[in-house]
Amino acid sequence: MALKTEKRDVKNINISAIVRVVPIKDIITMLDAFAIADSQLEGANFYIIGPFSEDKEYYDQCRNYRDFLGLKKVEFTGQVDVKNYLKKTDILVMTSISEGQPLVYLEGLASKLPFVTTNVGDYRSLIAGEFDSFGPAGLISNVMDSAGVAKNIVKLAQNVALRRKYGEAGYKRVDANYRLENVIEKYRDIYNLFDKRG
Repeated sequence: MALKTEKRDVKNINISAIVRVVPIKDIITMLDAFAIADSQLEGANFYIIGPFSEDKEYYDQCRNYRDFLGLKKVEFTGQVDVKNYLKKTDILVMTSISEGQPLVYLEGLASKLPFVTTNVGDYRSLIAGEFDSFGPAGLISNVMDSAGVAKNIVKLAQNVALRRKYGEAGYKRVDANYRLENVIEKYRDIYNLFDKRG
C-alpha cells in the first residue's frame, strides 16, 4: 500500500515495464511498488507495456488491483510499438520472480536506460556488471520486495545524473558484449568446443 509521505516535485518522469502480463512477471509487486513510488513523486507516469491476452484472468486481477490502489497514472498499454515508449522512458522496471536473460534488457541497455530489477536470472551480471569494469546499469531489489523496488525507483527518479551514469554503463556493456559479430563468434567458439569433444 502507498506510504503517506510528502511528494517531491519530479516532472515528467516516465517509468516503464516491458512485459507480458503473466504471473511470473509479478505485476502485483510492481503495482505495489508503483503505489509507494507514486506517493513520493509528483509528476511520474507508469506504463506497463506488453500483451495481456496470454492470461486474461491475471490481467483482470492486475487491472482491478491497480484500480483498488487508486493508481490513475498506471496504464496497461497492451501490444504496442515498444520503440515509441522507449524514446520517452526514463527508468525501466522488472519485477519477475524467475527469468533467464530477457531481450528487453538488451534493448533497454542499448537505449541507455537504467533499470530497477529483481535479483533473478542473469540480471546481476547484466545490471550489476560483475564481469566487467563498466559499472552498474541500475539497481537490484529482492524478489517480491515492493518497498525495495519502490525505493530504487524513487532514488533514480530523483537523480538525473545517476540515471545517465547507469544508462551509459549499460550501453557500454551491450556494445562490448552483444554486437552481432561478437555473438556469432561466441557461438562459433561453443560449437568448436563441442566438435573437439566429439
